[in-house]
Amino acid sequence: MEPQRPPHRAHRPAAHRGGARRGPGPGAAGLGERARIEPELAEWDYGEYEGLTTEAIQRASPGWTVWEGSCPGGESAAQVGARADRVLARVRGAEGDVALFAHAHLLRVLAARWLALEPALGRCFALDTAAFGILGLEHETPVLRLWNAGTAGPPGPC
Repeated sequence: MEPQRPPHRAHRPAAHRGGARRGPGPGAAGLGERARIEPELAEWDYGEYEGLTTEAIQRASPGWTVWEGSCPGGESAAQVGARADRVLARVRGAEGDVALFAHAHLLRVLAARWLALEPALGRCFALDTAAFGILGLEHETPVLRLWNAGTAGPPGPC
């Protein structure tokens, strides 16, 4: 077996905006003082849609999804993808394992970008609450080593 860089880990929550800071996060992972808030991992800015369900949004905008639609006053999938790209550029330059804590939508985009996929393809990577994934390399090719782990649900089809 050929030596590989250690995998990069992506976990769920302890995001920059709102309530996730109060939930499990870097402290629960035993990172203590080594943990720091990364603003680029902030929750997707849903703008005027913040707090609304998909069903409520679709009543006004049939067929809307966060992946393909727009969030008035908020971010598009491409904008979230640009943030994910900036995080991944720093992660790729780090030595050893890196633990990332954020909300599911952001982590789904991050996984897509790790694999060089369009940000909207994050829709293909279901991620349950408190689940985690492991991003890694196989022969220098970015891969998902593990996804949606730590939950009872299957990863789900795209």
